[in-house]
Amino acid sequence: MEVEGGGFAIGQRCRVGEYFATILYVGAVPPSQGEWVGVEWDDANRGKHSGDNDGVQYFSCKPGGGSFVRPKKINRGVTFLEAVRQRYADGGGVADTDDNGDDDDMFVVDEASRLTKVYMVGKDKITEKLSQVDMLRDISLRDMLISSAGGDSEQIGATLPSLKELDLSHNLLSTWNDVAAITTGLKKLNSLNISENRLAPPPDFSAGLSSGFGSLTKLFVNKMNLQWSEVQFIAATFQAIQELQLVSKSHQDIEVRKPVLVYHQSWGRYFLRSSVLNTQDLLDCLNSCN
Repeated sequence: MEVEGGGFAIGQRCRVGEYFATILYVGAVPPSQGEWVGVEWDDANRGKHSGDNDGVQYFSCKPGGGSFVRPKKINRGVTFLEAVRQRYADGGGVADTDDNGDDDDMFVVDEASRLTKVYMVGKDKITEKLSQVDMLRDISLRDMLISSAGGDSEQIGATLPSLKELDLSHNLLSTWNDVAAITTGLKKLNSLNISENRLAPPPDFSAGLSSGFGSLTKLFVNKMNLQWSEVQFIAATFQAIQELQLVSKSHQDIEVRKPVLVYHQSWGRYFLRSSVLNTQDLLDCLNSCN
């Protein structure tokens, strides 16, 4: 992504208030003074225009899906490692506790399937045992506003050496490279959920990303507005995938042809549902490749 003024990047995902958007312009918008950020909202009903102002086109987006906002209102999110610390090491939202302050019992399962008892008192205090994130095998970081890795692959791998299942759904990841930067160091990872992230289409099918996803056998890419070419990219890149889940409401511009996904004879199961295309036709296409 090309970095513009103020450290913002074109194509970068962000949140403004409670709403998600993609940055498509950074700069002046005369006659107003100062810098503006042009965004396309995920919810097109929030927009005021299509990237234009006073007859000047500053960026292009869906009709009525754009707005200009001040940089100070832009939340660009946190790194993956920051989110791990916030949710697990610092005790923010690690597990639900009741409101009456009673002690709750919780167990962490380590790599050898041993149970370690964790004592939780109230909402804010957790035992030091839970700070040992290197024991965790399954973590959920949904809605943590993760936008980048926050460390190299060795650092991430050393932080979560036992991790097998990772939920990164509904965050601020912008590209497949952002995802690979997180997963490359997680050598035992076999299940990844990146649903409800709006990733920019990959530049080509290979993209040099296969090494970042080599151990994955399950992938969840629901509600990501994927085009069919991106599904083909997944087939070429995620070499070990056995189960793919793709649920979407907007595949109007996907043209179903046979054969599709010819890259993998070894893929096991596919789950595709659509309110636009005939589900059975899609399944027949995919099954014809097995």
